[in-house]
Amino acid sequence: MVMQALDWWQFAYLWFDAEGRAYFRLLVRVGFGGAMSPQRFQGVAVVLTLLARKRQAEFDALNPYPPAIQGWQAFRRQLQCAGLLPAGPEQVSPTTSGPYIDDIGGGCPNDSVAMPASLYGVDTASVSLGELAARANGGEPLRRDSRGAAHCIIVISAIRFLRLEEADNKTEGGSSIVNLGLRIDLARGRIDCPGPKRRIMLRDLGLWLDKVRGARAFERAFAEKQVGRVGNLTQVLPELLIHLRAGFSAANAARPGRGGRGKVKCKVVPLRAGSPMHAGLLQLLPHAINVIERNEGAPLAPRASFAEVSQGGSLTVTSDASGHDGCGGYIFVAAAPLEPFIVSAAWPDDIVAALAEAKRRPAERTAGAPALSMPAAELFTGWAVLEAARDAATLEGGIRAVIAVGDCAPAAAALNAASSPVPQMDALLAAARAVTRQWLGVAIPREWNVDADRLSHPAQLPAVLADAVAAGLKPRVVAVPAHCWATLRAACTLHCGDQL
Repeated sequence: MVMQALDWWQFAYLWFDAEGRAYFRLLVRVGFGGAMSPQRFQGVAVVLTLLARKRQAEFDALNPYPPAIQGWQAFRRQLQCAGLLPAGPEQVSPTTSGPYIDDIGGGCPNDSVAMPASLYGVDTASVSLGELAARANGGEPLRRDSRGAAHCIIVISAIRFLRLEEADNKTEGGSSIVNLGLRIDLARGRIDCPGPKRRIMLRDLGLWLDKVRGARAFERAFAEKQVGRVGNLTQVLPELLIHLRAGFSAANAARPGRGGRGKVKCKVVPLRAGSPMHAGLLQLLPHAINVIERNEGAPLAPRASFAEVSQGGSLTVTSDASGHDGCGGYIFVAAAPLEPFIVSAAWPDDIVAALAEAKRRPAERTAGAPALSMPAAELFTGWAVLEAARDAATLEGGIRAVIAVGDCAPAAAALNAASSPVPQMDALLAAARAVTRQWLGVAIPREWNVDADRLSHPAQLPAVLADAVAAGLKPRVVAVPAHCWATLRAACTLHCGDQL
């Protein structure tokens, strides 16, 4: 590996010989202090994984899959021939594996096979398959006569062939394993947070919450570590995305540099009671603790499509917001497809002022004045129309999924991402996801959103109702609940004031 001489200090270590004499040496084989090191490890791991995959394929050829799996493979090949699946052998293989730096993980059927005494030079009886780890994770360990055990040993054979070493205490196999810091649980069909990691996070988040509740200063590096952990877990606990913006503010808290030049990250973050950061952390930390305690995880095989509009508990909300007049929309409920709920509400005066404030150029805005962007107004409208219908009627079976149709792409994208870096959008998302976590945002061309656009101008409500009745519908006009307006007003102020 080529390294600049000025970087050598990063690769120095202290070594003692048999007589106890100390030497300073340079680790030039793989420098552990440079950004190039993970890339080098990853490259080696890819070669290693390809060798293991080749050997696994050879083993599987000598030990055919059970008939049920062969039938699944034949079905997948038919889909490929019909153009419904991409080409390639990986699409019809019931095995998988992949490396990340020096960690390799994979899976395959757990059917019984004849395990030889030696596999590619490895004594199969002497290899640890991580039985204790599997049981500690709440799963069943690999059977010694299973295909999974053979595949695991074959990976170890590839590691040793390249004159590397596996770590016995990190070798795991079974129906529940930890890979890259996440638990894969086949029995539950989910990926979630492992127990030890969850306990550590709950402890540290609790310590941080105690300081925040007392409006006491905290170390920025500690906050950065917790936010990094929470951010990593959003892969399998996406609800952690809600309110996470407050964590990023804490992790990156900075003060003006000397002479007003730039900013310097704080070592200790002061916290003022009632400040935006204080309020944000009081939302984030209890929420994060609750989500991590529940540890619902993400499904191993997610649903191929969103809930059908005809299913009970599924709603379709079509909405639009005017930049000066009002907001409106309508909802069709699966249980009563001919009785839509209709909303057409004028913006209150203070919201009109906030919309106008957001339209001004930054230099022309009034310091500290509430402002409301149009994407946030569009996002609010979809949620408010839903709340209006929910407030007016008891929907049988509750609300399980919502398809939100509008003509604002940023609002639809925020719904689908379940988070937004924009504080007021994030706050409105939190309110929407309190109703249901299953949202599908759909952005359509503005000219297709005719009726919702008409309803965003309250003067046109009578004409819309007349058209609905003429079409054989029985529309029901409902009002936006008071708590929706309160939430919107709070969101309009989130850009204001000192964060700390």
